[in-house]
Amino acid sequence: MHAVIIYDTTETTFTGNGLGGLCPSECKVTEEINGDFSLTMNHPQDENEKYSKLAVGRVIKVWTYRGYQLFRIYKIDKPIFGTIPVYARHVFYDLLDNFILDTRPSAASAATAGQAILAGCTEATDFTFASDIAGIATAYYVRTNPVAAFIGTDDQSMINRWGGEIERDNFAVKINSQIGANNGVIIAYRKNLTGLTMTEDISGAYSDICPTAVSKDGGVLKLPETYVSSTTSTLPRKRYTTTHFDDIKVGAADTGGVVQYATDGDAYTEMRARCNALFAAGLDRPAVTLAVQFASLAGVDGYDQFAALNTVDLGDTVTVKHEPLNVDLALRVISVVWDVLSERYDDLTIGDKKPNLGQTVSGIDTSVANLDQQMSGALMQGEEYNNVYINHEDGFVAEATLEDDVITIKGNAQDGWAVYINDVKAMGMRVIAGRARFVADAMTSQLDDRGFIAVGDDPTTLTPDAMYGYYDVLGNGTYVKRFKIHYTAHGAVFHAINDDDDYGYMEVGASGSNGSTTTSGGRLVCYAPNGTTGAYVAIVEGVAAIKIKDGFVRIVDNVDDTQFLSAYANNAAAVTAGLPVGALYRTGGNPDAVCIVH
Repeated sequence: MHAVIIYDTTETTFTGNGLGGLCPSECKVTEEINGDFSLTMNHPQDENEKYSKLAVGRVIKVWTYRGYQLFRIYKIDKPIFGTIPVYARHVFYDLLDNFILDTRPSAASAATAGQAILAGCTEATDFTFASDIAGIATAYYVRTNPVAAFIGTDDQSMINRWGGEIERDNFAVKINSQIGANNGVIIAYRKNLTGLTMTEDISGAYSDICPTAVSKDGGVLKLPETYVSSTTSTLPRKRYTTTHFDDIKVGAADTGGVVQYATDGDAYTEMRARCNALFAAGLDRPAVTLAVQFASLAGVDGYDQFAALNTVDLGDTVTVKHEPLNVDLALRVISVVWDVLSERYDDLTIGDKKPNLGQTVSGIDTSVANLDQQMSGALMQGEEYNNVYINHEDGFVAEATLEDDVITIKGNAQDGWAVYINDVKAMGMRVIAGRARFVADAMTSQLDDRGFIAVGDDPTTLTPDAMYGYYDVLGNGTYVKRFKIHYTAHGAVFHAINDDDDYGYMEVGASGSNGSTTTSGGRLVCYAPNGTTGAYVAIVEGVAAIKIKDGFVRIVDNVDDTQFLSAYANNAAAVTAGLPVGALYRTGGNPDAVCIVH
């Protein structure tokens, strides 16, 4: 038997005997495809006190079906008496403690993306990455850890964007299209073999798919016949699901400038082909798993055939024959439990690995033979969580009822992001001229319990391009208009109003008439109530003077000299001319200063 060795937390080479050997009473390693890879150990409180070497953060080296592997302790139970339970993760999970701030491999191979993940780590790492996956994809890894980037459950993880299965060999990480091999191992299943349990499950199997893609105008494209149906389904009744191929875009060019789907017909052909590929990969069949407990099989008649299972590895293909059900299946080893002390498998789980429906990648000419993504990754049509759901007609939908109004927010290629009130579109955010812009059809924005801003439709008849501010002055539910903003030929106009009485307005814009004087160039004009011209302030082209007339201080255009302040050489000259204290005059110099008589 190979020794079980423990190393200190700072060890980097893991050669030699480290801190010494351990003497566990039980030690097992569990690994699943794209999942758990961990070690559990029970260690006695031995008289040589080897148990005292156990500490969180230290590394245990054990012999497995893949040679020596390293596991870092993350948890220890310490009873006063008896054995000590120890829990450790494969050193791959050291990457859980690292951090990726922002790494975005774009139109990249799997090998390039994996290397970018490691290069994007905040802390330098000794891990290496390789892959045999040829496909090109794009993913965003923002404020996450490398483990989630490689094998996380979200749609940005490598196994969901590029597909594939992870192989962890100490500090060498690979994600290949498939791990394992087919070495011709055959199991003839019989009911009287108590060490084997066969399970059939149809929860992830479907006979009909409703596929969607992206239309030429950015909307949702559906097949004329709606569904693609399996011709080989063994399900007892029809089961429907849906999938969206967001890389099938009519009229869009790929990264090489080639338009893959010039017409709807081209897109339909590809959608049907991909659905049929999913059926060929087993989507239309029940999932079959076979749990093998070797301890229960020992000594049983026919055990010899199962002894060959001790030669398989995770991901290997095994043929299972089930005569009573006339089943002859090629299944894979999807999880293993390895007994470190006896150096043999304790349990194997052999079963189907279902193809994925949902995750297709942007910028890749996806081969239908590589659609091997997790079925569980797709949110099914009609599923709803707290009034939030996704369907492939409306996209993302969040819905709430406020008083008697149903407010719906939708996000999809057709609407962008849009707000609907009682199924009537109120406003949306769309990309216009290369920029994200809010577009209001009939928008009301509540400011607080007593005020709101309205654009377009509201309880009164409004100018279509105007924005009104309302306020409940008395707090009795009666809202009156307090301001209006709209656009004219002269520019933007802001009105200060009370209900329907106009208290004057300010206009900002280009050249035009201000009512009594024609101006030119950019300007700011403030008008008296109801638009009268008897009192106003105007700034035109930055050339202005200040003049007091009819009790108003005005800034006006240089139309004629009579509109400017009188020029005096100094204060004494202004007083001699009869100007009172506090009056304004100009010096006439350069610069032409404005002064106050004192």
